[in-house]
Amino acid sequence: MTRILGISGSLRKDSYNTALLRAAQSQVGPDVEFDIATLHGIPLYDGDLEQREGVPGPVTTLKERIMASDGVLLATPEYNNGIPGVFKNAVDWLSRPGSDIPRVFGGRLMLSRAGDEFRDGELHDATARGRVAEFVKGFAAFAGHAAS
Repeated sequence: MTRILGISGSLRKDSYNTALLRAAQSQVGPDVEFDIATLHGIPLYDGDLEQREGVPGPVTTLKERIMASDGVLLATPEYNNGIPGVFKNAVDWLSRPGSDIPRVFGGRLMLSRAGDEFRDGELHDATARGRVAEFVKGFAAFAGHAAS
């Protein structure tokens, strides 16, 4: 069984990125376990807090979920030609303390005009669903191979 964790880089309740991960989750085969995480509860990175109290619980929990996975998919919006601050903040926390450097899958899937692609939280465009299915199949193969 290949274990994939999808992390949504958006905090919105009706996030297109979380919906995209749900669409990917629906495309995996029976030999893939696909879980989804959000960044809710992760505080702003503060080195003083880390020194005083250690890594916060929500960060530790997410890091444990990452380490228990064979592969991690990141789905994030683009704000002003960059990743959202909440996502960068999570990466900053997850890199503390410095440890293993994971293998990286070179592929990426970009879905533009998300507001046009989703209806009621579901990816409705058949072409986009096909692209998601193809991407997640390739990523699952990569993650399964990395787990071997």
